[in-house]
Amino acid sequence: KEVLLLSRLQSMPGCYYSQRVKAATKIMHRVHPRALLIAALEGVAVALGIDEVAAVCAENQVSYCEEHSDLFKHGYDDFWKELRMVENGAGFFLSAVPFDEKPLSSIKQNNRLGTRKRRAFKQQIKLTCTGTFVKLTGQMVDAFKEVQAEESAEPQFSFELSQSLD
Repeated sequence: KEVLLLSRLQSMPGCYYSQRVKAATKIMHRVHPRALLIAALEGVAVALGIDEVAAVCAENQVSYCEEHSDLFKHGYDDFWKELRMVENGAGFFLSAVPFDEKPLSSIKQNNRLGTRKRRAFKQQIKLTCTGTFVKLTGQMVDAFKEVQAEESAEPQFSFELSQSLD
């Protein structure tokens, strides 16, 4: 079974909430950059026919250190939980693709319109990534088929091993 593995989300402590990132988030309908990344990855998974995602927990990150455990848990485990991923006890969080979202009925009435807009924006990202990836992989498949056809065809010239390399 094919699974999309999410191993690392990179950022620098203290730099995430810079003015640039805040401004970009505002422009992107208040969708967090990590959420956009996940939407894009969902699109790729759909294009490849992958229906499950696994994500590495904080303590299993290569760069994990106990001194910054709170930052790691917030940056990884809490984020995976926000996505409604389930911890499997083996150091991974798992989810089906597409990710399960909170029902709108569980969101405060005054936040529902914004939530709908953010979901629609993320859906656009997913669909764009799916379409682009399908197109690219389709082109790669076509190119691979052409190469296979060329390799199986009769050679159009011959090369004699006895030729001099001088």
